[in-house]
Amino acid sequence: MNLKRLIAVLLVSVLLTLGLAGCSTEEGITLEQFEQISYGMSESEVRRILGSEGMLISSEPSSPISSFIQTRYGWTGVEGEGFAVVSFINGIVHGRRQIGLE
Repeated sequence: MNLKRLIAVLLVSVLLTLGLAGCSTEEGITLEQFEQISYGMSESEVRRILGSEGMLISSEPSSPISSFIQTRYGWTGVEGEGFAVVSFINGIVHGRRQIGLE
């Protein structure tokens, strides 16, 4: 893992821990819900599965010369345990990660 990616992962972890767990009024998501997300799904499909909009973490061009927009949304787990991040390119799932969901 390169340094830039490691810093990004750590930053996302801190943002999710402070921002989502401390302010969320939602019940949170489960590992079972997270595992239903697959590559190629739309943002609306993911939101329907997870039951909420999630928290926008970032939105940026996927490269300086590309017209693709990459966005990342985060969700906390049930009772603030764990979190998940889903990456989209132009509204389609491109990546997903979770830590500590049950």
